[in-house]
Amino acid sequence: ARGRNTRYEKFTSWGIPTAWSLIAAAHVAKPGDTVIASGGIRNGWQAALAIALGADAVAMSGNVLTMLMQNGEEAAIAYMQDVIADLKDIMVLTGCRTVRELQRAHLVYTGETMDFIRSRGYAPLDKRIR
Repeated sequence: ARGRNTRYEKFTSWGIPTAWSLIAAAHVAKPGDTVIASGGIRNGWQAALAIALGADAVAMSGNVLTMLMQNGEEAAIAYMQDVIADLKDIMVLTGCRTVRELQRAHLVYTGETMDFIRSRGYAPLDKRIR
């Protein structure tokens, strides 16, 4: 339903990007808090970015369930294996041996994301202390 109802089309760009949400959450999270990234994460590359932005965990059940319902269990398993492989590739390319190292990786912000950071008064290099 919702996908076929044009009434909801205006809400497809509602809200702020997941990356911006994570940047904001990382600036208010206290030591010991858990930040979970969900929404807009569809592959291992996006999961890695979410972790590098400050997420402790990544949720992507909607994509997995869609794959399962449309293509079956084997396809859902293959999908998750691809997500994990992508995440491992990013870790190799960034020289990160652990998720903790990926969480501490230095990032370069540009464009609208940098505009968002500046508009909130955040320092671009500030990262959540772990």
